[in-house]
Amino acid sequence: MFAVQDIIALDIGNSHCKLSLNTQTILVLANQNILANDFKLSLKQNYPRLLISISSVLNINHTKQLIEKLNTKLSWQQIKFIFWHSSDILKIALPTQYQQLSHLGSDRALRIYHLSQLEHDIPQIGVGCGTGFTIEIIQRGKLIESLILPGLKLQLNSLFQHTDKLPLIKPEAVEKILNSESGKLSTTYAICSGIIHSYIGLITQLSLQYQAKQIICSGAYAHLIQKFAHSNIQSKINVITHLELNVLRHLANYYE
Repeated sequence: MFAVQDIIALDIGNSHCKLSLNTQTILVLANQNILANDFKLSLKQNYPRLLISISSVLNINHTKQLIEKLNTKLSWQQIKFIFWHSSDILKIALPTQYQQLSHLGSDRALRIYHLSQLEHDIPQIGVGCGTGFTIEIIQRGKLIESLILPGLKLQLNSLFQHTDKLPLIKPEAVEKILNSESGKLSTTYAICSGIIHSYIGLITQLSLQYQAKQIICSGAYAHLIQKFAHSNIQSKINVITHLELNVLRHLANYYE
């Protein structure tokens, strides 16, 4: 058995990798930076052995490239890698349905696993705020509905690329723009407000439809969904920014 401190979680997304070194230390690394020739990763911990629990939404070749580059920067000895495919995760989370859901990405499977650990008799809603804005709803051990929309960055980029006059807005600027009382009539405010409130409107409708007690949100802009939601839905939103990493660390307990 591996001790908790000897387990690292690695969640490989479309644009970034997230590393959980322990419950307090999270590294977020851009994939393009990892693959660069001058990439450096200085980690001082020295464990006698190490288990890295991994999920990836990328194809096999791209995943291997990132793992190999990271592996050359890790100084630990006796490293063991365990890769979690969607089917492996869903077999644990939804044992009666997993064979029908092999098409799901590992990020969605990890959120479904988390939802499966909550109260079974009521619908549980999970929201992933990443490259895609994804929603999964499970009840009594089954996925009953799922939705995928373009994520925040995709929507911002699309409006800029497919129009002549709309500005390019960086995702990290959205919160500041929405906090500006003086800018409410600006184009940038209208774009940011429109995108964020479209997400909020959708999860509000689903919450009413399924009479959900809570909505689990994870990902880079999950806090924006909670912050700018109306109070009647805001109280139901539970933000777990690095939920996927938490699940990967927990899944390592199944490793023998």
